[in-house]
Amino acid sequence: MPQAIVLTHAHPDHADGLSEGAPCPVYATAETWEALADYPVANRELLHPGRPILIQGVWLAPRPVRHSPRVSTIGLRIRGDKGDFFYAPDLIGIPGPRRALQGVSLYIGDGSSFTGALTREENGQRYGHAPIPDQLRWCAEQGVAEAIFTHCGEEIVAGDEAQAISELETWGRKFGVRARLAFHGLELDW
Repeated sequence: MPQAIVLTHAHPDHADGLSEGAPCPVYATAETWEALADYPVANRELLHPGRPILIQGVWLAPRPVRHSPRVSTIGLRIRGDKGDFFYAPDLIGIPGPRRALQGVSLYIGDGSSFTGALTREENGQRYGHAPIPDQLRWCAEQGVAEAIFTHCGEEIVAGDEAQAISELETWGRKFGVRARLAFHGLELDW
């Protein structure tokens, strides 16, 4: 049973598991709680972007990321024993990527697409999911040595797994970042 749940945003594929409540404290931003007002979560805790918080002995620093024009989304800089890592399962961009990723050893990002267009434009801003090569470039520019991709899209899950892994490794080598896919049961020694 989880000891705490942290939500990055209120999209159904991230939050609907809480539609019948939660057995532990749930942490989210005010905007996320507003979107989930009807969810019967008894122990609601508030996250403030830019303000680090200690949750169950783990330091998290929520940072705004851009993903949806209608849903506020955060990434999480998490302090581990072996260094900091950054987790953002859905995003098109990171405002101030230098500050967000500087000193990070591991990036856990949005595996929705290698190159497919999973973006849209609204009011002159792009929203959606950044392609994996864009995220690897961000990592390379900030000296992040390793990247793991989760929240994988059709290009990865419906295709040939070995080919997807090979393509990801090829992109990683191009940017000098060790790149791999997340998988069920993956444990990080971090």
